Amino acid sequence: MPESSGFYYPNRIARSFFVAMDEVLGTQGSNSVLEAAGLNGYINNYPPDNMDMQFDFADLAAMNIGLEHLYGTRGGLGFAMSIGQVAFSNGLRQFGAMRGIAHPAFKSLPLDKQIDFGLRGLASIFTNFSDQETEIEADGSDYLVRVDTSPFAWGRQSERPVCHTLAGLIQESLKYTTSEHTCFVRETECRASGAEQCVFKIKIMNKVSK
Repeated sequence: MPESSGFYYPNRIARSFFVAMDEVLGTQGSNSVLEAAGLNGYINNYPPDNMDMQFDFADLAAMNIGLEHLYGTRGGLGFAMSIGQVAFSNGLRQFGAMRGIAHPAFKSLPLDKQIDFGLRGLASIFTNFSDQETEIEADGSDYLVRVDTSPFAWGRQSERPVCHTLAGLIQESLKYTTSEHTCFVRETECRASGAEQCVFKIKIMNKVSK
């Protein structure tokens, strides 16, 4: 299990990942992951639903390791992506920065504006409410999400990117902000494999402006 990071999520954001893992793996599967991760103290004892900054990044890194230990690299990747998607749908979508996206006025914006505003809203949640500083950068016709300190990569060393849960969350947020437009998210750089930041490249498929 990675050592304590000194970086924190508020309990509410962390809880969304636990609840999502239950939905994706079932209670027994979640408990097995927590045991494999050395996080037995969270079994039937998820973080409370409040905004106190108490959940250490190292515990999410350990959860990530537990998934890979039980399901292998490929299986762990798939489950991690699904957990990120459900965590957004059931948790982060309720944060203030994302609520306005459901308004008809937002849906009438050109696709480029929907994507840009949606990504910046998501980034503001992490930057303003956690120790995960997140920036958005336009890269020609695509976008980059840059994360200075990803909890999923904390204390890890890997030949490949490991922040699949965060990739899934970003992908689901784009699905929500663009009314089901197809977006592909891939982590191209990861601190676990020696990069200075974790970088996610977003490819917007069949991109057209309204």
